[in-house]
Amino acid sequence: QALSRPSSMRALWLISTVASVAQAAYFYVNEGQTKCFVETVPQHQVLTAKYKHWENPGVQCSVEFKNPKGVTVFAKVVQPTEETGKTAYMTQAAGEHKICIVCRSSKWFHSSSMKWELSVDVGDTDLATSPATSHDLNSAEQKASAVLARIDAIVAENDYERKLEASWRDTSESVHASIKWLNILQIIVMIGCSALQVLHLKGFFQSQKLI
Repeated sequence: QALSRPSSMRALWLISTVASVAQAAYFYVNEGQTKCFVETVPQHQVLTAKYKHWENPGVQCSVEFKNPKGVTVFAKVVQPTEETGKTAYMTQAAGEHKICIVCRSSKWFHSSSMKWELSVDVGDTDLATSPATSHDLNSAEQKASAVLARIDAIVAENDYERKLEASWRDTSESVHASIKWLNILQIIVMIGCSALQVLHLKGFFQSQKLI
């Protein structure tokens, strides 16, 4: 069923205010070099990377996803003739994931520099989450479905950030409590040392018949 005109307008407004795509980053990668970008992602979210590269003299590169432990969990080979493309990975753990561009060296004494463009986003806004295929949906419905998918990803990311903040707050409070008791212990030790010094000096003065 087609969306009405007000629904279409609301969908387009949501797209412009909520579902803005991450801006692309331009950079250069030399042969034999790895360049990574970090994205904090909740568990079970689609991490999408769109790439474009120019001036490739025939060097085979790849887009690699690394989990919070630094282990490569997925890699897509990018052929020299493949100027643009897209790949995605479903995160299995929450935390900082790395999206890396890796270009293998093809020559011993010469290193080529290639220009890349990479945009990383949480969620796949180009595809609907419903089982319907793209030809079953009109343009407004596809955009609305993409907005809903993005909203789900944003909600999940906000929940993850709140959990991180709560964890940091609990850790901070625990550290502050430990510091407080440590300060109290230091004061007790200082009072004890001062009392011992006073007793020692009193005994010394009495032995010397100064008091």
